[in-house]
Amino acid sequence: LKAEVPEPCPPPHDATVAAMSARASVLCLLLAAGFPARVVGRLGAPKHGLCAEAIVRETCSMLDSSGSGVATPEAVGGIFASTAASVEAFWARAGLPMQGAACADLCGNATALLKSLGRQLPQSSDLGCYEGAVGGDCELDLAPDAIQGMAASSADFPFSEGDEHEHHHDDDGDNETEVVAFSYTVEEMAVRVAQLFRIYPALDSDVQIVASQGPRMLTASAETELLTRRLRQSQAYVNIALRTFASNRTREETKMFFGSDAVSSQRARARIQMVMNSVNNVLSNATFVYPGPDCSARIFAYVFPCTNGGPSEKDTSGRFYVHLCDLFFT
Repeated sequence: LKAEVPEPCPPPHDATVAAMSARASVLCLLLAAGFPARVVGRLGAPKHGLCAEAIVRETCSMLDSSGSGVATPEAVGGIFASTAASVEAFWARAGLPMQGAACADLCGNATALLKSLGRQLPQSSDLGCYEGAVGGDCELDLAPDAIQGMAASSADFPFSEGDEHEHHHDDDGDNETEVVAFSYTVEEMAVRVAQLFRIYPALDSDVQIVASQGPRMLTASAETELLTRRLRQSQAYVNIALRTFASNRTREETKMFFGSDAVSSQRARARIQMVMNSVNNVLSNATFVYPGPDCSARIFAYVFPCTNGGPSEKDTSGRFYVHLCDLFFT
């Protein structure tokens, strides 16, 4: 899978387009819906410390449709496509009542747990830490309006808002991406919960960069700093897309790329949410290779899909290989 100079995003046309097309369409959904202007206007908020009331209230609306202000393990696990065991282990470690917790307590206990585990936290929501930051401060602006420019313009998409592609998905799922649940450690789940409240802890380890056989290696500190900064911005981008999707504010984009049925189908929404979480999992567990041996002038980066007999998609530590090209740094 290669990220090239933008071309119009192709939709899946029928059920013969299997898992990889589903993933490609979700990536297009991220570009189209990650930061639509109408959403940015509602999400943007001044930075007022961690677990700010406005952000907690907004996040709680995704987790509790009843308006009671209580979040359950099932609701949180659903957003992250998590196994029940993973979210319950986090819930117990964070000292939250299994029947449900006040959303403010969910945010506060998750950040307290991360601090106890030695994770550095920024002073405010929408700020991120990254390697190379001046003085080591966590001052990278990750507010939705700050990252809006990363989103594709409408010109990158071949259809206007309201148009719908023809879809012939078989709801039996034989040719569709199967919905799977991800296992998280307690710390990983705490990070995801903090990110849900737009709090971005420092990475748990340095960004892994290895050199391939190629004409130049990643040696300049400016290039390493750029990569780390873009990684943090990408994680925030996916996180906002997850929040937007969970808030049912991507109806037009979902209809455009997946058809009208996907707007209300819980199974279709679970598939989309599962793949968005898989993107986040890769970003959180990647080894970057530079320069990628299969780069060309139009390619930013690429990965190998999981195939038998092909190039390995992971290193010996289980981290996903992401091959970077010169275009990424220009």
